[in-house]
Amino acid sequence: MVDRFGAADSVDVRHLVEVHRENFVVARPRVAVAAPLPDREAVYRHYEKHALRGVGLFDRAGRARARQTAAEYTEQWLAVQRAEGEAQRIAQQAGFDDQWQRLVGNDEDTVLGVLAAAFEAVPGCAPVASLTVDEDRVGLALVAATDNVVPAGLTGSQRAGVYQTMVKSHALAAAKQTFALAPGLTLARVVVVRNDLRRPCILSFAVTRAAVESIRWDVAGADEIVASVASEVLVERDGVFGDLGPVDALMNEVYAELAAGARRALADMAAGEPEAAAEYPAGFAVVDVETSGLSPEYDRIVEVAVVGTDRNGNVVDEWTTLVNPDGPVGRTDLHRISVADVADAPRFSDIVGELTRRVAGRVIVGHNVQFDLRFLHAEFARARLRMPQVVSLCTYQESHGYLPGLRRRRLPDCCHAAGVVLTDAHAALEDARAAAGLLRVYLGSGHDLVDTHRRLPQHAARIGWPRVTGTGAAVKVRPPAVPPPIPAPAGALAALLEDLPISDLLSEEAPLSAAGYVELLAEALEDGVLTAEEAAALAEHARFAGLTRSDVDAAHRGFVLALARTAVADGRVSVDERRELNNAADMLGLPEGLVKRLLSEADSEWVAQLSRACRPLPGGWAHGEPLRVGQKVAFTGGDPVRRERLEIAAQAAGLRVMNNVSRLTTVLVTPEAQPDSRKGEAARQHGTRIVRPGVFEQLVANVQAAAPEMSVAPNAEPEVAVAAVTGRRVPGVPASPAIIRAWARENGYVVGPRGRLPQDIQAAFVAAQGAI
Repeated sequence: MVDRFGAADSVDVRHLVEVHRENFVVARPRVAVAAPLPDREAVYRHYEKHALRGVGLFDRAGRARARQTAAEYTEQWLAVQRAEGEAQRIAQQAGFDDQWQRLVGNDEDTVLGVLAAAFEAVPGCAPVASLTVDEDRVGLALVAATDNVVPAGLTGSQRAGVYQTMVKSHALAAAKQTFALAPGLTLARVVVVRNDLRRPCILSFAVTRAAVESIRWDVAGADEIVASVASEVLVERDGVFGDLGPVDALMNEVYAELAAGARRALADMAAGEPEAAAEYPAGFAVVDVETSGLSPEYDRIVEVAVVGTDRNGNVVDEWTTLVNPDGPVGRTDLHRISVADVADAPRFSDIVGELTRRVAGRVIVGHNVQFDLRFLHAEFARARLRMPQVVSLCTYQESHGYLPGLRRRRLPDCCHAAGVVLTDAHAALEDARAAAGLLRVYLGSGHDLVDTHRRLPQHAARIGWPRVTGTGAAVKVRPPAVPPPIPAPAGALAALLEDLPISDLLSEEAPLSAAGYVELLAEALEDGVLTAEEAAALAEHARFAGLTRSDVDAAHRGFVLALARTAVADGRVSVDERRELNNAADMLGLPEGLVKRLLSEADSEWVAQLSRACRPLPGGWAHGEPLRVGQKVAFTGGDPVRRERLEIAAQAAGLRVMNNVSRLTTVLVTPEAQPDSRKGEAARQHGTRIVRPGVFEQLVANVQAAAPEMSVAPNAEPEVAVAAVTGRRVPGVPASPAIIRAWARENGYVVGPRGRLPQDIQAAFVAAQGAI
């Protein structure tokens, strides 16, 4: 490398000339996975609560009948959900199979959408200016980066050599990715146009799938590959240093038309004339799309909304419609859009003219806006149009400046922090309205960023958009949201995600784009399952966000570690939590056994952080050996209400509440001196200390720091301070959100699946503990 390209930083040079060595995701038939059923116990508790209304506390027969009725309703409801889920899975699989057949059969719409979305996701490579598909042949017209990207410190001939190899490497990468994503294509013709005013074609060649599959990509250089396996190669050296020269005069009609397509695409992306810019409204277009999945290459838009604003963020117009994706609609349980809803909705090609009219000339705004833009690029390509490289503003990214200090930066989190109303998440228009509200708050904040963002519309007004004639197709608005008949409780993993602080997962060196990747990862994992398709889509998003392999690995490990910390926050890791943590680690490619180590690490941190909140024993302590953080306790007998309060207080104080008694159990709490129960018998067998509830109240109010063998290094940073929540609670030390949520659900409070805990529930929790 040094001999050929000089003494420049070899890492910088390799970054330019070895793009073709990147491995791309290979298209595979997709497998539909049924949405997981809600937790049966939670469903039963819902029906039991309603069935027991009006039944006297001492009416044992009536209460037994009510519970039987609740059990029957639970099974009936779950059976319906199971049948609906299987029907939806079968329909989705049929759509996947049809889509795969169209892809391998080189259906032009399908191939164009797949390739357009993939190439838009790699802005660091030479972007595809235009695509053509003719039976099993594809034409790729690329725009070369300028030679300004070549590192300084090289001679003229060295710079020319690096630039030529870079152009070939990027062109080969485009062909390689094309064959990976479109398995029915057998030949790729590639032209590369220089991005300057003259825009000459500087390289063209053809390459077959068979040739690509025979290449040793890990060792072969770009120049060697083009020379040995490509055909119809046109490349000229020009000037004293041997720069790439124009080859337009040497091209045949097929390649000339490809080059012309690249020039037309460049013209569309160029700045428009001032009088043309005046046709468009100045301001912002807040866009949100609901989709059939996470992958813009294979999934489709099922709903789109645009909220137009002026330069100050004030709403001036709104528009939304459902979109028929010509295939499966995906997670109906998430976006609440069914196949029947979109059956008579317009297709994207029917509404692209109206959509273009509403976004052209405006700054495109969204929460994690690049996700929406990638889907729009793919849909424009399927409609035989090219969406330009737009001026955009991401309310998620900008929240780091406008809303500092947030633990999570999802749309509901940012809206809560900014005082913006979000009434119906995962509905395109409501999400777009909420993001527009954030934009208005940002622009009216007086922050240093405001002036920069207020100037964006003047740049957006000069972006050239394709001229699209409207079809006059009628829009279709989604039906009003209907509350589900019963709550749909989240799985164990989703429960851990409720209060997960995404901002704490990343190192200081990680780019801001990594946070957006982790947010999508958390959303994909909320159902407790990470499918292969979701994993592939996340990998593409990571590439698009510019994340390195080490960035992604670090984010995955930090993500699972944070989940582990959340899992141990109540002092006990359930079987479901452990299983789903292991499943998540496996799907994320983390080493076997890592979850066990991370749980141990998180448990040590949990013990240490609770130990730091402990106070010394009061004077005249008369209750024997105190309890210590991390010790195990069990309960048997007694008043159920008082027992429940003591169990919650024990968890909040850092004790582990167990369902049985073993040799590791420190105390058994019971109102009986010699409890005649299985736990009592086990306590006597193991010599476990037996205490009355009144004594335990004093023990739990004065829990001491863990013994040295249970502690970790004193400099371990706590994630959240947790203290005993009793009548003698330590001021300013909050209880774990997981503990409060568990208490709220047990006591009939409605707690959302994620987000901030309402103040009234927090207050009720504290009051309840004070009454112990």
